[in-house]
Amino acid sequence: MFTHPQSIAMKPCPFFLEGRCKFGSEQCRFSHGYSVGLSDLREYLEPDFSALRQGSPCLVKNTSDSLWQQASVVEWDGLAEEHEAAKLAVRMSHSGKTTCVRLEDVIPLPDLGESSGSESDYDPDVSDRPEEEDGGDEEEVPVVVWQPAQNGTQPLGDWEKHTRGIGSRLMEKMGYVWGEGLGVRRNGRTEPVEAVVFPQGSNAVAMEVSGQVHGA
Repeated sequence: MFTHPQSIAMKPCPFFLEGRCKFGSEQCRFSHGYSVGLSDLREYLEPDFSALRQGSPCLVKNTSDSLWQQASVVEWDGLAEEHEAAKLAVRMSHSGKTTCVRLEDVIPLPDLGESSGSESDYDPDVSDRPEEEDGGDEEEVPVVVWQPAQNGTQPLGDWEKHTRGIGSRLMEKMGYVWGEGLGVRRNGRTEPVEAVVFPQGSNAVAMEVSGQVHGA
């Protein structure tokens, strides 16, 4: 079960928890839970509100429907954490509006931007290009790059007609609306990521220059 559901489909079904739901997991508009591997479980950690700073990402609870929405901290006085009525100002990611919420309705999220490294440390010559041949006997790995769909009509998730469709169901439970883009604002990509495999030993940069990557 999701402890902080962000859509109706992620919200635990109250009737299922009591053993009284008349619908199956596929028909019920609420969540009946998910099966996950034991190795995927992690120890629960108490929220660390001391790490909140201006710009820190977080989840904010909507008191009207008990769903959680993504936001970022605008103003927060860490000294107020000890007060029962502590509040902080946040900016909602979906609407861009700033609102004041109670601390108990906020869950800090890890700031992935800090752990990913700064842009100044990024060296495209090292990370984007395959290693040059050094005369060794190691097996060469084919170069794979993203290539946009040619006709732009292939639906997202179309490949799952050959599978059990678990990925699509998980996306729906997390709030994805078919036909709309990915992301919080639903303005992301709507087509699946395709790949083209180059022959072994080829250089992706050289292939792009020659026009073989994008069909130029």
